[in-house]
Amino acid sequence: MAEDKLKSLIDGLIRSIKSAEEMPKASQRLVEYLNDNPQDASRVSWDAPLKAMRAARAFSQMAKLAECLIGFGCEQGIVRRQYGQALIELGMPSAAISVLRPLADSNDCENLEAKGLIGRAHKDLYVKGKLGKGPIGEGTLQKALDAYGEAYAAKKPIWHGINIAALLHRAKIDGLDVSYDKTSEQMASEVLGCIEDKAKRGTPLDAWDWATAAEAHVAQENWEAADRAIKNYVASPDRDAFHLWGTLRQLVKVWNIDSDPRGKEIANVLQGELASYGDGQFTFTPKQLVEAANVQRETYERILGHEGAKTHAWIQQMLACGRSVGQVRRRFDSDGFGTCFVVNGEQFNERWKGQRLLLTNEHVVTANASLNADGKTLLKDIAVIHFQIYEEENNVPQSFSGITVKDVLWCSKRQSHDATLLLADGIPDGIPPLVLGAGLPVLSDEDPQSIYVIGHPGGRSLAYSIQENKLEDYESLGDGPRPSRVHYTSPTEPGSSGSPAFSSDWQVIALHHAGGQMSRLNGQSGTYPANEGIWIQSICRAARTCAQDGEVWRST
Repeated sequence: MAEDKLKSLIDGLIRSIKSAEEMPKASQRLVEYLNDNPQDASRVSWDAPLKAMRAARAFSQMAKLAECLIGFGCEQGIVRRQYGQALIELGMPSAAISVLRPLADSNDCENLEAKGLIGRAHKDLYVKGKLGKGPIGEGTLQKALDAYGEAYAAKKPIWHGINIAALLHRAKIDGLDVSYDKTSEQMASEVLGCIEDKAKRGTPLDAWDWATAAEAHVAQENWEAADRAIKNYVASPDRDAFHLWGTLRQLVKVWNIDSDPRGKEIANVLQGELASYGDGQFTFTPKQLVEAANVQRETYERILGHEGAKTHAWIQQMLACGRSVGQVRRRFDSDGFGTCFVVNGEQFNERWKGQRLLLTNEHVVTANASLNADGKTLLKDIAVIHFQIYEEENNVPQSFSGITVKDVLWCSKRQSHDATLLLADGIPDGIPPLVLGAGLPVLSDEDPQSIYVIGHPGGRSLAYSIQENKLEDYESLGDGPRPSRVHYTSPTEPGSSGSPAFSSDWQVIALHHAGGQMSRLNGQSGTYPANEGIWIQSICRAARTCAQDGEVWRST
């Protein structure tokens, strides 16, 4: 009975792995079960759930689960190895080395993987610490080489070999005196030989093979061959977000690929592919998005093949919409309070014809002074707006204090539409209003519709929420000025309030305002985890109905 319960919890975790809302809960339920039943920690193989968590880059939950298993006496090598992997990805390489060392020194089948990860941990210490030339830098890089070299000497695994090539290349760039019996170019040739031998045997090359081949061609400065390898890599059916992110990091942080114009193209195209991949685990800076979007379509097609045009168009659309999304900050300390976006005033009321306005939540900026008492809502006089992509594209100095708010034109309480229309002082000409959708996508279990949210989660840089983004349900427009709610699963967090929620054709369908355990819509009983926005057309109708001349705040 206990084994059935454990298997059910593991299966539930694997099923939830793509849900930013459900996966942490499923992982926590599994950990709580193990806390109550520690004897079950060694009864099953943990390979599948840990690999699934790694593929989804769920490293925090992965580390908690592995810590629990090891604490309860589970001696499976895969558990210790994946625990070390999670610690490295979470930025704790020194802790990872301590976890991995017993496995590396054992006869377990995972010992070579553990040695490679110890090499990766030392590599991260070198790169992240920017150690450079000197005893600490040379010693750290040498430890990384020694760990990778020990594993490579045993069985010549190609990922250990290509890391040796990368570190020797980095040592040469940084002027470090490290010891190894081959050059970076020689290691790259050996690795390519291993991959070619595999292909000659008729064994299909997997994603890691193609990624490794791309790095080896970079070592030889054979950019045409590197392009071909990246094309096959991205097209590999077994590649996932973990693969893409690791390859991009290795090429940029270790190989310094972006110091060469051809290498920079590869890096930018991979960034574009990652952004369009649909994984909310990744947050790109406005600068990175601008660089990825500025790459010519022909370059995307050259590197990615037929899919390149699709990726290029996706990035162009993302960037175009992102230009019109601003961050609402508090004037005196520049703290991020929420998100807003540019709209055409005429779509809300005829008397605002020809004006570009800003739409945000009433709980972000309000006209009602009594609601500002908790300090969690801004009045117009202390709110400023920053458009990060515009500022990045136009080299606006960091000292720029932001666009000021001249007036609140219309407001609807947070219990209603939770919407505020702002007149700003000088929105730049390069920031157009977003297109508002006239309707909502058709709900269909056979063809689930996607919702994308662009905002400033946690008051941070602009982010695109494009993972696990299913449209769940919505209310009809109905009669009168009441709000119509839209539910979706796009992962968001505080700071996303006031963000536009887009349909798959990049038209705004809702003003995001809340998330959590929501009551089901349309008279259905119960609750479910979801995010909630207010249908944009119900906001337009309320503004047209209620925004009378001279009226600023309205409790609609």
